[in-house]
Amino acid sequence: VPPGRVGWEVCIRDRPDPTIWDNKPPGIYAIFALAETAIDLYQRLVRPLSRAELEEFIADSRIVGEVFGCPLAAQPANWSEFHRYWDGMVASLSVSDTARRIAASLMRGAGLPMRPLWSPALIATRAITAALLPARIRDQFGISWNAPDRAMAALMLGGAGIVFARMPDRWRQLGPQFLRVPEQGRDLRIAV
Repeated sequence: VPPGRVGWEVCIRDRPDPTIWDNKPPGIYAIFALAETAIDLYQRLVRPLSRAELEEFIADSRIVGEVFGCPLAAQPANWSEFHRYWDGMVASLSVSDTARRIAASLMRGAGLPMRPLWSPALIATRAITAALLPARIRDQFGISWNAPDRAMAALMLGGAGIVFARMPDRWRQLGPQFLRVPEQGRDLRIAV
């Protein structure tokens, strides 16, 4: 394993296209995956984002990337570059046997106490995971994506969107409120 290469990268990528991966800080892949997932889920649960909002999100993500050691020069500068990079990154991935074993173990809930009680949550989690993965990667993991899986994912994601839309704004913003740097003398307590 090359120095600095840990976690899912080792499990999921075998021989990526060097024009996509070389000379990039290791953490940038995780940051891109988080950004893509956040955009995907927001658009599924809340509403489609405008081009200007996507550009703003990428600009903010670049700041996060820089905080985590990914120089701005190594990151896509805008939404088009991000999307092109993401598509190339996904196209270069291949799922290893190790990754398949780990995923299967997680999907089965291996090690959970009283595992049969977790069965409904595991079924829902597997369906949502299958819905969010790019088809090529889902197929390589061997995760089924049949009519019942699609129905479960639609039910769970649709239900989450309905709940999210009805939540008071201050509840939806709990995470960002905790992450903001407090203004001088401002109380950090959040009204719930």
